[in-house]
Amino acid sequence: MWISIPTFGYGAEWNEKPVMCGTDEEILGMLAEKNEMLVYQGTMFSKVRDPDEDDGLSITPAVLPLGIYMNLESSTFTVLEYHKAPYNVFCIIAYGTELEIINPEEFLD
Repeated sequence: MWISIPTFGYGAEWNEKPVMCGTDEEILGMLAEKNEMLVYQGTMFSKVRDPDEDDGLSITPAVLPLGIYMNLESSTFTVLEYHKAPYNVFCIIAYGTELEIINPEEFLD
């Protein structure tokens, strides 16, 4: 008798992508030029480097403030994370165009 038990492997892995970091004057000044305003904020959990770990990534994620800035007229947006002391920098982790606000009621239908 042959018994087969399906197994699933997940191949997801953490990757790196470039981010741009700068002082509050540099980053917030750029957002002001684009007329983007803070619309959403939250706390994010982010993988960070830890040289003591075998794979180089910390087991414990960093807890960072997150802000999403938008210009609803031009449909542009920027996503920022903030790194407190000793860094004291804002980092742009995403930006783009064609932003659409989805009505949650339509999304859940």
